[in-house]
Amino acid sequence: MPGRQASRPPWRAPVLFLAASLVVGLLGCAGPGRISVSGNVDDELVIVQAPQLEIPQPDLDAGFAPASGEQPGQEAANDPSAATSSPVNARTTLGSWNRVATVEVIEGDEVQAGQVLVRLDSEALHANVSVARANAKVAASQVPVLNSAIDKTYDKEHDVNSALKKINKAIRQLKSSRTTLAAQLSQAQRQLPQLEAQRAQVQSQRQQAREKLPQVNQQLDELKSVVAQLPAPRPTAPTPSAAPASPNRQQLLAQIARLRQARSQLQNGLKQLTEAEAQLSAAIARLHSGIPRLENAIRKIDDGLAKARTQRTKLRRAKTKIIDARSELRRTRKLAVVAAQAATVGIDVAENQKLLATVTAPASGLVVYAAPNGQVVAAGATVAKIREGTSNSITTWLSPVQVAQICLGSQASLHADWMRTTERLDAEVTLVGDRADYPPTSFATEEVHLTRAVLVRLTLTGPAGHSHPSLPPGAPVDIEILPAAYDQGCSTGPTSR
Repeated sequence: MPGRQASRPPWRAPVLFLAASLVVGLLGCAGPGRISVSGNVDDELVIVQAPQLEIPQPDLDAGFAPASGEQPGQEAANDPSAATSSPVNARTTLGSWNRVATVEVIEGDEVQAGQVLVRLDSEALHANVSVARANAKVAASQVPVLNSAIDKTYDKEHDVNSALKKINKAIRQLKSSRTTLAAQLSQAQRQLPQLEAQRAQVQSQRQQAREKLPQVNQQLDELKSVVAQLPAPRPTAPTPSAAPASPNRQQLLAQIARLRQARSQLQNGLKQLTEAEAQLSAAIARLHSGIPRLENAIRKIDDGLAKARTQRTKLRRAKTKIIDARSELRRTRKLAVVAAQAATVGIDVAENQKLLATVTAPASGLVVYAAPNGQVVAAGATVAKIREGTSNSITTWLSPVQVAQICLGSQASLHADWMRTTERLDAEVTLVGDRADYPPTSFATEEVHLTRAVLVRLTLTGPAGHSHPSLPPGAPVDIEILPAAYDQGCSTGPTSR
């Protein structure tokens, strides 16, 4: 239907080309005459781009602790990128810019590979090297700081061990004192009822002595009264045969003497019992006052023991924390050693960045473009173009029908009005595209409605090519391609060689 032919999808052109290629492959290349088309000399350019540089940026938080309160080791552990990048470095992207400081070449200069083309502003890169060296110095200084901190943990552990020895000694002394005081308290508590019983016994004996003393005094008074009532003896001359005194009187006097002696003994015993009672009372009073003091002293010792044990527990915990802190510092020191070694890489990177500010030619050739002095270019922007070697290849576009008439190795010739000779240059087909695509709008063609074409590349051959070592890049030429039917040695297929 006409409507369907008008709305033929664009993908059918490659399909037609492939179908035509298959037909040519089955039936062989055939064509009534030469294919005349126009083409352009290839312009092989080497594009030199601006490098991607790291430019230092000022750190507005310099000298201040992290807002989250984390230690530097923790920040590095939480953010691995923080351990490998400096806070003053900011990697430029396509949105960052560099200024062209000097241009060493102009358009038309012949350059060799490695020759300096452009120098970018490197003042910031010099600062970046200084920053990298400062970072490496700071990273290296962390190791002795950590070594000093580790040594301090040993000093602190020694102090804690000394304090533990003193506390253990004090605890042993307090325990010994408490054992002694507890024994004294137990003895005093046992002695108190014994002394009280002895005092009661002494008081009973003293009471008995007091009760006997009046009886003795009464008996003594009665005997004295009886002796006083006896008649006094008459004095007579002594004779050998004189009779002794009245025995009653003598017995009474002897009894009185015995009573006086007993009274004296009672009085002395009463005095001793009184003194003993006073001594026992004093001892009991001392025990009554000493027992509370012993109990109070024991309570104080118990409180001291509790405090000493608490302090010993704290010291043991502090020792454990010191050991843990030392282990953490040792791990941090290992990381600091690695960071110090890795920080030297930053110097190499900064030096390399400084070298990248000098843009050199990647290949030898003719400079066809160089960025002007003072221009600001982005990373990846073109700062120079170099035409490498001579141009001896030509590119043209053929319709699918024309492509079906040629193959790789097909012979061709070309000529142009700007050539000084009338001789045609020999060439051959070295590349045939594998699909039909949109040809450039600048491509001149005899087919007005050509919307799909296949790229074909030709290369100069033969002595004529040597007589013309180079063609003006981009210059238009007229091409005549001999169809494959007239070339028995060509191979078919959309390939290249």
